[in-house]
Amino acid sequence: MEADLNEQLEGDIDRELKRLRDLTAPGSLIPGVMARIEAQRARTAGRHYWQSWPTPIRAVCFVMLLMLFGGICYGGWELWRFGTSDLIASKVATWTAPADALWSTVCALVVAGSALVSHLGAGLIVACITISLFSYLACVGVGTILVRSAFVKVDERRNAI
Repeated sequence: MEADLNEQLEGDIDRELKRLRDLTAPGSLIPGVMARIEAQRARTAGRHYWQSWPTPIRAVCFVMLLMLFGGICYGGWELWRFGTSDLIASKVATWTAPADALWSTVCALVVAGSALVSHLGAGLIVACITISLFSYLACVGVGTILVRSAFVKVDERRNAI
């Protein structure tokens, strides 16, 4: 039953659309569209995609890239094979020494913190953190009140003059 309703609706819509007359575009629309097409073409004119290159140039570039990749692989293999990897490893270790020291410090602090929590208990640690947080908020509140009262007094003096 629903299929019959859909077919009838489709036929009604088709008849109504066929009765409509063709619309013409305003004369000002075509120059605007053409201007946008030209702007898009001008933007992409400087880009040369791989597919737009001539086939011989693509082939030469592909062979050169393969040779470069092969040379890098071969050089890495030769460095590894002749034992200069120890030299490279020592250079890398020298470069990463500050990060290694930082990581060791963070690990030591985590171990010390876990030992502290296990020794003192989680309740005491939570209480200390809560007291510290409320102390910080109290300092911020008192500082805000003092700064505002100082500026209010300055404004009152300006108005009195």
